[in-house]
Formats: sequence, structure tokens, C-alpha cells
Amino acid sequence: MNIPDGENIFCENIWKDSFVGVKRLCEYKLRSCPDEIDDVISEVYLAFISAVNNKNAPDNPKAWLYSVANNIIKSKYSQVNKQKQFSISLSSQDIYDIELAVFPDLSDEMISDADIVSMTDKIFSCLSDEEQQILTYFHYENKAIKEIAAVMGKSESAVKQKHYRLCLKVKRLVKECIENY
Repeated sequence: MNIPDGENIFCENIWKDSFVGVKRLCEYKLRSCPDEIDDVISEVYLAFISAVNNKNAPDNPKAWLYSVANNIIKSKYSQVNKQKQFSISLSSQDIYDIELAVFPDLSDEMISDADIVSMTDKIFSCLSDEEQQILTYFHYENKAIKEIAAVMGKSESAVKQKHYRLCLKVKRLVKECIENY
């Protein structure tokens, strides 16, 4: 993009005035996807520079930046939701990763990949769909208990209790697998 100096200064000044607000908006709306925050902020800035470069500078730049940020955030959530639809259940590798988090001694054992697959398949088969969902939301999507409760239609205390019991269950299953190894 070739932006003349005057337009470059214009973009910088508008961005300096709006950056904190755009960042706060992104942090608030993308709190369940914190890895996306910087990407969205960059996309907003690039869209602004592109609009100014194409002689389509908005009349109200701050409002325009917030609107573009909201549109990009909606697009990100749409992409995330599409990905969730295709991968609702956990894979064996996901279960193994959770096992390592819950029962770290497993990483010190000399267990072959085939045995790990066998163990994770056994553990995976012992988990209900709801348990898999809780593990996914809590450990992979880093959702807060409040968000998980809202998505699942349960109370926060019920989700906390289920997660606690699920961690104990996975620990017990991992321990059984190691003992039977």
C-alpha cells in the first residue's frame, strides 16, 4: 500500500485516538478466544489503511473502526463455530493430552505409542458426550465456568462439580491403565 505522507499521518493520528477503545472491545468480545485479539486488531487497522488508500476514508473514523472490529469479530466467531460443528468429540490425542495434564507421571513412563492409543481409546470410551463436552470447553477452549454453564444449560455449581468429578475419573482411569500396563 502506497499511502502519501499526509494520509499516513492521518491514519496514525486516528489509530492513536482509537486504539485503546478498539483493543478493549476486542478483549471483551474475544475473551473466550484470546489468541484472536491481536489478529483482529491488525485486521481492523489494515482495513482502515486500505479504505484511506482507496480514497474511501470514513466520515466518522472512530465509529467506522468499531463497526469494522465488530464485523471481523462476528466473522471470527462464525469460523470458530463452523470448526466446532465438525469436531465435537475429542480425539485420542486430546484425551492423552488431558491425561498428561491431570496425571503428569504418565509422561515419565516408557510407554509405546500403540499402548498410549490403546489406553486413550479405553479412557475415551468411558467418557459420556457431556463429559467430553466439558473437557473440550474447559481445557481446549478455555471457557469460563459461567460460559460453560450457559452453553450447557446448567448451573455454575453443577458444572464445577461435574468437572471436578471428571478430573478424578480421568485420573483413576489413567492410573488403572498404567497399573495394567
